Amino acid sequence: ASGQAITFMETDLRQGGRTSGGVRGVRMRDDDKCIGFVVCPPEGSLVVVSSNGIGKQTPWANFRVQRRGGHGLRASVTNARTGPLVSAVSITPEATDLMAITASGIIIRTRIADIRRTGRNSSGVRIIRPDDGDTVVAASAFGQGDLDFVDFATPVVPDPEDSFVRILAPGEIEDDEPTEGATVDVEPETTPDA
Repeated sequence: ASGQAITFMETDLRQGGRTSGGVRGVRMRDDDKCIGFVVCPPEGSLVVVSSNGIGKQTPWANFRVQRRGGHGLRASVTNARTGPLVSAVSITPEATDLMAITASGIIIRTRIADIRRTGRNSSGVRIIRPDDGDTVVAASAFGQGDLDFVDFATPVVPDPEDSFVRILAPGEIEDDEPTEGATVDVEPETTPDA
């Protein structure tokens, strides 16, 4: 959470059973915690996002390979403006977008190309501006192909009968009242001939 990252070879990890304790990946200082463990493709980059909505993208080439168990290298500057880091995301060439979510459920989607690529020793740019008392809790990257099943032009309206969200089909938009100045065409009801 304080901005350190370590890169080591997968072969430095030994295989173990379900009950084994594992090995140390990174040595943390007393007040620090691990926020993520990602695989780093050589042509990709690392995006880190802080609790105050600041994010940055750093190419993996900027992180030298070390032995596991060390303190690592600085991945991002953390301070009062940024807050602690909350998410680390490995960006592959197929990834096009990043979503970040706050503790109150606000989600923002941004293009990864809009997140400036910087060196390791910088704090980044604003990705989302959480409301007072709110913080970013997670972020995730995805490619455009991952969202082929979602039609973002389709309105989403909460269903009062349950706690799920219902996606409306085109032409099924529900309005309780017409907007001011709008005209409404109402066809008279016809009764079937007896």
